[in-house]
Amino acid sequence: KVAFLFTSQPASKWMLSGVAIAVTILPLSLPSNISALRYTSMLALSSILYVTAVVVICGVMHVNHIGGLEESITLAVNETGSFWGPQGTGSERMLNVITNIPVFMMAFACQVQVPDIFHTMPKKMTLIDVGHELVQKKVRSVIDMKWVVVGALSTVCVMYLLLGVSGALAFVGHWNDLKGDVLIGLGSTTKNMTLLSNIDAARVVMCVSVSLTCPLLVLPCRDTLLQ
Repeated sequence: KVAFLFTSQPASKWMLSGVAIAVTILPLSLPSNISALRYTSMLALSSILYVTAVVVICGVMHVNHIGGLEESITLAVNETGSFWGPQGTGSERMLNVITNIPVFMMAFACQVQVPDIFHTMPKKMTLIDVGHELVQKKVRSVIDMKWVVVGALSTVCVMYLLLGVSGALAFVGHWNDLKGDVLIGLGSTTKNMTLLSNIDAARVVMCVSVSLTCPLLVLPCRDTLLQ
């Protein structure tokens, strides 16, 4: 989808993945310190915020077009029998649940970054008990790291809720167009040209975000192998 925005020539996903690895992922995986990725990480986060904004706007505009939030939810329940539950029956329902596992696996994979991030935090002068004697020493604060984790999790939870609710509302009446990638089917939910342009831009931005996020997983894995 993204490649066709720039060229009319067909390209395989393997070639496109190879280009992304060679141009972005491999060079960003070479630094020895994860703090070298702080700027690309901010760019990746900004990309996700932009995608979130696009999906939220699509959801809000679609709800207004239908006639309100209550009408939208009622229509969704009438169409599917459940606004939140997985679609299908029996094995089909289970398959729909299983397709969401990669999202959770990605979340668990990100935990390996925590020790590396902790070791990049600035040290603070703290009193430490050494042999029943208080000694001033510069150490990294575990409490500060806890606040970093709380802040990161809170941000992610808010974004997931916004994307989940807005994405569901955006596809009310268009359930057959809903694919594994929300951005692929999102264009079928609106005819607003400005919004369609932003949806195309969101696809490009999402590719950038994924390419910039992969090195964050590579560095801890590399450190583990080397040690």
